[in-house]
Amino acid sequence: MGGKNINYKKMKKILIVLIIFCVNIVIAQEDKNFHIRGVVSNEKNLKEDSFVYLFGNNVKLREEPNTEASNKILDTLPMGAKLEIVDISTESFTYNGVAYPWVLVEYDYQVGYVCSGLIADHKVTSNGKDYFVFSGNFPNEKEPYTPKVKVRTKNSKDEVIENEIDLQIENVEYTFTWSNGSGINGVENILSIDTSVEACGYSSSSYIFLDDSNSFIKFKPLESYAGVGGGEDIDLIFPGDENGLKDYIIVSKNRNAIEEELSYDPENEVLIENTKDLKVKIPWRGISSVKDVNKVIEAEF
Repeated sequence: MGGKNINYKKMKKILIVLIIFCVNIVIAQEDKNFHIRGVVSNEKNLKEDSFVYLFGNNVKLREEPNTEASNKILDTLPMGAKLEIVDISTESFTYNGVAYPWVLVEYDYQVGYVCSGLIADHKVTSNGKDYFVFSGNFPNEKEPYTPKVKVRTKNSKDEVIENEIDLQIENVEYTFTWSNGSGINGVENILSIDTSVEACGYSSSSYIFLDDSNSFIKFKPLESYAGVGGGEDIDLIFPGDENGLKDYIIVSKNRNAIEEELSYDPENEVLIENTKDLKVKIPWRGISSVKDVNKVIEAEF
């Protein structure tokens, strides 16, 4: 009886170790894919009793849902302040040309109102640094509005820095991805916003940002498409990526055959697909090298 009990205890310990091991594997696999999905919209998915973060900086926490001079300002809140939503008001405030509802929130044991147009859609943390994402359709002088996705963080001087992308389609879905510097010397984090559209084929755009702790800069968009007539794909390969080279960024372009470029092999009775590939290695000398990479991205081939 004692031996069976000992075996049971051993088996229990082994089982616990295996469970912990498997959980760690799952976590490690999830950590390789840091991403969130969103939709560019002025409609914010705000819910009572949920926690949100400020996208705006130096935001006034007000006693009432208005901007009248008599309205008491309870506090001034920094970007990234964590707020708990208490209630969503029927009153609204027009900010950047868009009417956003006032939101009653709790912050540091204070309860007051902020404009929901100053609340981030998402907060992500990469390499110990916080980033805040905000999207919407912003009024434009030339067009009725411009769909945008904005990203904010802070530099080494604790100053707010921002970059953004303009999109062509309203209510487009996007995927926001982040990782460490991928082996690029001096770069803390790499962030990417990816969109895709299916209409008479498939097209996608990838907008990549680099953060070197002082500046927040983006590459030209990587446009890819595929259709009946062929397609083209553009990608960046960083030093830490598979097939990457130390101290280089590689611009990879691939163009698949269009119909006129298919050739016929009578011996084997098959069509041979002609493709064109281009890979350009660009030395990394710091953020200034982004200009060199952008020239290659835009170049025809």
